[in-house]
Order: sequence, then C-alpha cells, then structure tokens
Amino acid sequence: MGKIYKLFRDNKKLILILFLVTVFMFALAVWSYVNEDVKDFIDRFSPIAAVITSLLTFLYVYYTVRMVNLMVESSMEESRPYVVVDIQPDRESSVFEIVITNIGKSPAINVSVNFSPDIVDTEMRNISELLFKEPIPFIPPGHRIKTVIDDTHEIFGDERIPKIYNVNVSYWRMDGKKHYNHDYVINLEIYRNVAYIKKMGLHDIARHLRNIEKTLKEIK
Repeated sequence: MGKIYKLFRDNKKLILILFLVTVFMFALAVWSYVNEDVKDFIDRFSPIAAVITSLLTFLYVYYTVRMVNLMVESSMEESRPYVVVDIQPDRESSVFEIVITNIGKSPAINVSVNFSPDIVDTEMRNISELLFKEPIPFIPPGHRIKTVIDDTHEIFGDERIPKIYNVNVSYWRMDGKKHYNHDYVINLEIYRNVAYIKKMGLHDIARHLRNIEKTLKEIK
C-alpha cells in the first residue's frame, strides 16, 4: 500500500485539479437542466467539453491501471520469499553452523549462496565448495537448513580460518518471474567472547573419533 500512497502523494496536485474539473463539469451539467442560458452556453462549447471529457477519461483510466498494478505488486511483495543466510553458534554443542532460512511467505527456488572468502573448517576443508556448488532447488516458507562448520573455540583459535565473510544470496520466486539478490557481511568476531554451556553431542563424538584416528595413524 505504500506505493499507492506514494502515487497519490507525488501527483496530488494533478489529482486535485482533475477532481475539481470533474466536479465543475458535473455541476454545470446539472445547472443546465434548470437554466436555459447555461444550456445554450454548453451547447456552444460542446466540442471543448468533449475534449476535456476525453482527457479526463484517459487520465482516470491511466491512474486506475497504475493503482491496480501497484496493488498487485504490493500484494506479491508481501507474499514474497525472503532467504536469509547466517553463521551462528549452536548454544548447546558450541559449534558454528551455517543457517539458511526462508523467512518469507512463499517458496524460494534455485537458491544460490556464495561466500567470500570460502568457508573452511579446522581441517581446511572447503565447506563452501561442498555445500553450495549447486543451487538449492527449493526452500519452502519457514524452512531452515543448518550445517555444522566446526567447534567455535577451535575456529577462533585457528588464525588460518577467516572470521569475516561477504555473502551473496540470490533466488527466484516460485513462478520464476521475479529474481531477488542480497549482499551483506557476516562477522564471527561478535561471538568471540560469548560464553555458552557446552553439551557433548554427535559433533563432538565425531571430532574426537577423528582425533583418535589421527593419533593411531601417527603411532603406526
């Protein structure tokens, strides 16, 4: 509705003039029925009145079409998909996760996510290459995709791992007629001094098993 209000605000003088002219012509037409002199005057200038009427009709149709288009566009924007990508620490397991959420009201298709620099874990595996090589075909509204990167303490303790990322997210509306594109920055440093109570989970078990495997290989 904001765009419709802007249409009226930007053209309020013209709309006011059109309204006053319409009221004047209507009053003149009514007056002509009760006053013969006015009727003769109108008959004399009927060609001009016809031109003015045509102009008013054209402007009325023009602004009506614009308002309808703006209402349709506004309705579609309110029901659009809106995909957000973030890197967040999991409060229970103390790991960083990539979280992709469609907070909009309709599905998003062909969702592409690009990080610069690439996301890597403490083993220097390219998480970006593994996860986002191909677009995500479909994310329904309210749906969340979460992927573990690595332990928060290990990431902050490893200087090789970037802490600031530029993110680009692009996707299409379900009907394929509207494309959306967002750019923003994710800074992990805001979580550096945040304390969490860590609970051991599957991520920790997997990490400890990898460490045991690595240690056994070194012994051999």
